[in-house]
Amino acid sequence: LPDNCTREIAVRLLGRDGSDATVAGLTQHAASRDTSLRSVAAYGLGLIERATSVPTLITLTNDAAVGARANALWALGRIGDGRALPAALRAIDDREAIVREAAATALGQLDSSAAITALIRHLRQDPAANVRRISAWALAQLEAKTADGALGEALANDKDADVREMSAWAIGNLSIRQGNAALLAAAKSDADERVRETAVWAIAERGDASAAGTVGDVLANEKNAAVRATAAWALGDLEPKTAP
Repeated sequence: LPDNCTREIAVRLLGRDGSDATVAGLTQHAASRDTSLRSVAAYGLGLIERATSVPTLITLTNDAAVGARANALWALGRIGDGRALPAALRAIDDREAIVREAAATALGQLDSSAAITALIRHLRQDPAANVRRISAWALAQLEAKTADGALGEALANDKDADVREMSAWAIGNLSIRQGNAALLAAAKSDADERVRETAVWAIAERGDASAAGTVGDVLANEKNAAVRATAAWALGDLEPKTAP
């Protein structure tokens, strides 16, 4: 049917089936002249997550259609097959932001340190905020402790609050000492309350009791109730010998 919404509902139902016949049908559609059909076929193959679909999906990462490229990368990330790594590394520099987003997501799921340099570069330089945000997430997924400097810079300087919040979350998950200064500063003075709260959470996640003084300052001076609540929880989690 020509209606894209109907096609997406159909492919979601086919994804629940996941039979050999369904995979074969979607693989056939992936070679269609219909741009929308190639895109939805890539989506369906991602829902089913068959390793046998990887070659077809890698081919679609070079498709002329933006949707097909993005969906193929999303699908390859779900499948998590290392054969997709070269295609995802190439696609991280795609001219379309939605494709770069999908490539960064896939790189975070492919579990290869070979992606770290490219993700750091996009965290620092990509013009699309969502690509920078997903790059920070992917670096945490890859446990990229060498990304401490880039994440700290993003937390301190990125103009987009979502990027700063994700950078704080990544630093907290990576437990990198070099991120302390950026977290402490963000907890006290970031302009966005979500960033301040995530920074406080990250401080507690790292378990550094020497940061209790800063968390106490947040508890005493923060205007936002959610941030104060997280600061109170963080103090309990840090277990300082003397609470501020």
